[in-house]
Amino acid sequence: GYPGDFYYREFHRKDGISGMQYWRIGGSEVDLGDKPLYEPQRAQDRVGEHVGHYVHLVEELITGYYTASDRYGVISSAYDTELFGHWWFEGVDWLKGVLRGLAQSEVVELTTASRIIDEHCPEQVMALPESSWGAGGSHFTWMNVDTQWMWPPIHAAEKRMEALVAQHPKADGERKDLLNQTARELLLLQSSDWPFLVTTGQAKEYASERFTTHLERFEQLAAIAERDDDLTDSERDYLAKVVERDNPFPNIDYRHFAERQGEPTPGSTRASNSMP
Repeated sequence: GYPGDFYYREFHRKDGISGMQYWRIGGSEVDLGDKPLYEPQRAQDRVGEHVGHYVHLVEELITGYYTASDRYGVISSAYDTELFGHWWFEGVDWLKGVLRGLAQSEVVELTTASRIIDEHCPEQVMALPESSWGAGGSHFTWMNVDTQWMWPPIHAAEKRMEALVAQHPKADGERKDLLNQTARELLLLQSSDWPFLVTTGQAKEYASERFTTHLERFEQLAAIAERDDDLTDSERDYLAKVVERDNPFPNIDYRHFAERQGEPTPGSTRASNSMP
């Protein structure tokens, strides 16, 4: 319940002109229009208190498990990172404080999942049911009557990208730039935000438009890349405009989308392929 602390910044109230958020939560029953002003120092004080509480809680859990079982325990701490700095403005500071606090702990040692697996071979394997963090624990939020039209184009684009990698395994220069931008458009097309926003109704038209836009850009770039000819002046202009508009993932490597060895999983993106 840390994010709901009364001294933390109120996410939902924004100034009508600047868009800035000058208010704090204030209370569970305080009307949005009556929110008190945000007090940064008081908020940071609460961050410190919550950091201390959480670190102590982790230490208690680890110690209690060891006392009861005579075995060292492992706590997996996974978060939806969208929370930090966005919905919970102070969350980044809280997470930083927790990591520093646990790093200084004489009871707990920070580690990673891969290190734990390497050092402690699992004694048994459990079959986990398929689930998601969406409503009802199912995939309904992303796959339903309102979003099912999105998935065939996504799957077709994934297969088309795999074919492009096979066609151009060692592209360089202008063609590499073209293929990297094609891969960017595929990633943007695959964003789970689009079906999420369609299902929740928060921005249905916007999400549908963004999805369609990235699909169109992917298809146009893929069509250019499928030809072995040099780009025309108009194609270069188009590529430059798309790069200017859609430029996340600066270190993207289109070859990561190659089809993996073995039987491919239908509709999946081959982002885990290891390239020579």
